[in-house]
Amino acid sequence: MPLKRGPGRPKGSKNNTPRAAGTPGTPGTPGTGRRGRPPVPPELRQPGITDMRKFCKAAGIRFDYKKLVEGCTKNKERVAKMLELLVNAGLEGKPTLEKCKAIKQAKMDKKEQERLAKKEAKAKHKDDDGM
Repeated sequence: MPLKRGPGRPKGSKNNTPRAAGTPGTPGTPGTGRRGRPPVPPELRQPGITDMRKFCKAAGIRFDYKKLVEGCTKNKERVAKMLELLVNAGLEGKPTLEKCKAIKQAKMDKKEQERLAKKEAKAKHKDDDGM
């Protein structure tokens, strides 16, 4: 059973009139179909809050997000605070997951060396007492 048409709609007006590319009704460049600002290329894009949180997690940095961003009104300020944490942890340059993972690995290696040194010192101390 066909649908009834409303009283104000003439037969055949279902937006089937083709528009030529570049007519005043189409915004932006002809044929793209995208509206608004053009996207920023990835190499020029600055990391956002979610990216920075991923970087901090990859670097093994733990923090209370609410306490860290307390008093910040803009996202740029929040990103800057998290970047400061990464820089204090040893990050140089633009943050990437590889750099952050390297920071975490270096931190774990340092911890392991300290643990081994402590164990050796304890064993050496016991040997000295035994003789």
